[in-house]
Amino acid sequence: ISKTQWKTVSKVVRGSLTPQWKETFYFQIPQSNFAEELFLYFRVMDYDLVTKDDFLGHCSLGLLDALEAGRELGAGWKALLRQRPCHRQRLWVLRDVRLAERAKPPLPY
Repeated sequence: ISKTQWKTVSKVVRGSLTPQWKETFYFQIPQSNFAEELFLYFRVMDYDLVTKDDFLGHCSLGLLDALEAGRELGAGWKALLRQRPCHRQRLWVLRDVRLAERAKPPLPY
């Protein structure tokens, strides 16, 4: 599986020391047994009009960890995930439409 599967850029938020991005990005997760090796990588840059943008920091999250954290999982769903040792099977559980209805809203910063 190649190192970078998807790449997108958020909008620039100007004039704020506490910017908020209210954007949603959608991407397809490949059908493979490598789901445990997929990560979301965030790189934060400042915006400079004249000079080169400066690197401010970065963070990476395991894709499955991020999907689980974005859901309110009841005891039954958690038990179902524990029964699925294969990351590909856990991904299928997390794709269930019944969980999409219960997704947590993004946390404000």
